[in-house]
Amino acid sequence: MTCEEIVDHDIILSSPHLTIVPAFRVCAVIEEPYGCHPTELPGYRNRDMAMSSLITSSYAKEEGLKTLLDEWVYGLPDRSAYMDHYIKVFGQASLDRVRAKSYYSAPANYGIAFESGWDTNGLALELGVDMEGLERLIEQKGEIVDVD
Repeated sequence: MTCEEIVDHDIILSSPHLTIVPAFRVCAVIEEPYGCHPTELPGYRNRDMAMSSLITSSYAKEEGLKTLLDEWVYGLPDRSAYMDHYIKVFGQASLDRVRAKSYYSAPANYGIAFESGWDTNGLALELGVDMEGLERLIEQKGEIVDVD
């Protein structure tokens, strides 16, 4: 998986809901600035309209997309060469314009709207028993325990 920036583990833990790729799907994480180019990535890059227009216009000609892919994908050995080619064609200023301006959000409380089923003494709130007592109830009455 590539990412725009590798950050401290604590930052990921502070907003785990923003992690959209599950850990079991990731073998390695590689920092690749502009890896999303020409699309946008909130907080880092805006859509590159110049490159997007080039891609869109390539659809108009029969061989347009093939020509575009040959120049921008197959004809370049790696991502670094892609970025160098972009700067050669569009200029550094064009690349700099897609950098997102910082706009930090206010701190948010992501507290949960429900309580744990256990009190601070380790007793089940509805049954008034600890884990050992709950296990005994399940053994005696089965997995469904009627609390009424």
